[in-house]
Amino acid sequence: MGAGSSDLDREAQAEAYWLVPHRGLNSPWTQFALRRYGSGFAATGVASNVALPRLVRRRLQDWTVRGCSVYLGPDYVSYGRDLGSLSRADARLFYGIDVRFGKHERTNWLWYCRAHEWLLRLHKADLEPLPVLPDPATFGAPVSDQRWPGRPRYLHEEAVTEPSSSNGAQPPKCNSAASNAEESGAGAAAVADASSAADAQPEAGCTTGCTTESPMAVEHQLSLLLSNAEGHVGHLCLPVPRSKTDAVAAMVQHWAEHCVPLTWSGRRWVTAEDFALLRETSLNMTDLFLMGLETEVAMALTPDWTWEKYPQGFGEVALASDDGDSDDAGQRLDDPLVEHEDRHDDEAVVHVASHPPAHEAPAAELQPSVAG
Repeated sequence: MGAGSSDLDREAQAEAYWLVPHRGLNSPWTQFALRRYGSGFAATGVASNVALPRLVRRRLQDWTVRGCSVYLGPDYVSYGRDLGSLSRADARLFYGIDVRFGKHERTNWLWYCRAHEWLLRLHKADLEPLPVLPDPATFGAPVSDQRWPGRPRYLHEEAVTEPSSSNGAQPPKCNSAASNAEESGAGAAAVADASSAADAQPEAGCTTGCTTESPMAVEHQLSLLLSNAEGHVGHLCLPVPRSKTDAVAAMVQHWAEHCVPLTWSGRRWVTAEDFALLRETSLNMTDLFLMGLETEVAMALTPDWTWEKYPQGFGEVALASDDGDSDDAGQRLDDPLVEHEDRHDDEAVVHVASHPPAHEAPAAELQPSVAG
């Protein structure tokens, strides 16, 4: 995806850049993932938290995940994982998607987009606060206490009944298999606690980066409404640290010149109120953030075959000038009809009489030929 060559020099052309660090369960990246996908259900009936194990993983083959990188340019947005090599300390890799929008020449683009570089239409850009962090009770236990809620159960384990306070009955004795299972469960919980503690303190800056007062704390998200060549709308949400909110707000104002109206469901969506209503009433809107990072998860939560083509490398280019060209073409098609309706009746009669009916042959063809 992001490992291929790209003509876009994102680092040199970027007007804003940041890295949301990922160092464990208490890192800003994990907190953003929990607030975005920690609760709720998709239109397909799948829980949104199925995306969390994929998003918070720490390694991709021989690379370690340092966090999520975001680049903002004059007419593009780049987002993806920032990877560091385990064998070479100085090796870095951006593994993500470049989304370009605005007016681009047709000669610079083929009919299909690259798998890691998409040309789409931008309709609306906003800087908005993140959803509230879900209640820890929904996970079974606080996230900082253990990695996953509950404890392992075994087939040979017998259920232990609680003693009644009224009759003072003694609890039944557990067999050796059950006791071994309890010890194994306790050992697994201890290992999980130690692992989570190790993830929480690999670097000294993790505790400072997780507090809400830290400049790296993520309290806002950049929301973009984009459409593909088929006209289907997708939603892209990117994490914005506290220190980058002013720069993102300036970029949102700059991108206003690239925003084009959206024609969807027989209606034209233009204003901020229109797009807010669209987000509230739409049953299914493709998550482009997951589409770029975890395509399979995005298709399970927000399926759309028109968007599934883009990560595979055969999504069509969506030019912003197509809407204007279609409007001009429609206007040109309507002009002859208007001129024809404005003609007088006598002119229409003369126009019709000047041409013979289709079923009658011309007079020259009715004359018999004279043989020499």
